[in-house]
Amino acid sequence: MPAGPVGIAVLAVGVAATGLACGSGAPEPPSQLLDSRVRDAAISVDGLRRDWEGNLTRVGDRDVFAGFHRTGDALYMAIVSQDPGFDARVFRSGLTVWFDTAATRRRAQGVRYPVFGAEARRRLRADTSAGRPDRERLLRAAGSDVVLVTDGSTEERVSPGEAAGLEVAASVDRGLFTWEARIPLRSGNGPAHALAAAGDDTISVGLQAGGDQGDLARAPDAGPAGGAAPEPERPDTVAVDTAAADTLPADSVAPDSAGGRETPRAAGVLPARAIPVLEIWTRVNLGAAGGM
Repeated sequence: MPAGPVGIAVLAVGVAATGLACGSGAPEPPSQLLDSRVRDAAISVDGLRRDWEGNLTRVGDRDVFAGFHRTGDALYMAIVSQDPGFDARVFRSGLTVWFDTAATRRRAQGVRYPVFGAEARRRLRADTSAGRPDRERLLRAAGSDVVLVTDGSTEERVSPGEAAGLEVAASVDRGLFTWEARIPLRSGNGPAHALAAAGDDTISVGLQAGGDQGDLARAPDAGPAGGAAPEPERPDTVAVDTAAADTLPADSVAPDSAGGRETPRAAGVLPARAIPVLEIWTRVNLGAAGGM
């Protein structure tokens, strides 16, 4: 099996169109269509790539790869990123994976993990490790809670085990951000967090990084706009050039793979607005035959 960049074994490379709204105003379906791999054995959801080597496909036009496997009652999926722009957004405001059973681009049902907010900030402050937070420390600070989004806007934060059949994990696996999940499927009545999709359906899956998905990117303990000044040189303080919407730092200085631009760290400067959203959509055929 050929190896992709940085050692990712890739099944295929697909290119998705950016997508425009249809004349009716309905979102246009993603042009890229991936097959899930039907298998009998369950996958261990541990945030590692070992179950996915050779079964990852590039999604969209970023250096982000995804894989899908289906069992009788669940959809397993993995995301592996070697894209600094995508990673920077994830580690500043979290990642929401959207599912649209109508196979368009609706933010209908989602799973957000990791979740960054006030609790994550407190954990980072309690961490006595030297230096600014690295990605592994950020993941530890985020914890294991998951935010479930239903009906496009209803959010519920749950701890592991509170959402039956749902498992999510993430890690920095051999230097690459890796996200893995088990999403329960239902054909009739069932919990709201389960996908109402049959084995022969085609659904859309969207990856949203950036945007207003948490408050780690905002000033710790800051009041409303025009209130208290931010603390200088805090490790979670970063300058964002809002004129270059696709540029964000992953560490002190990080190039974005889309344009090669860089945004250096500036002490005491906070984002003027929410981190720009990056969304990547693809369709997934749940009924594809095949195996590992």
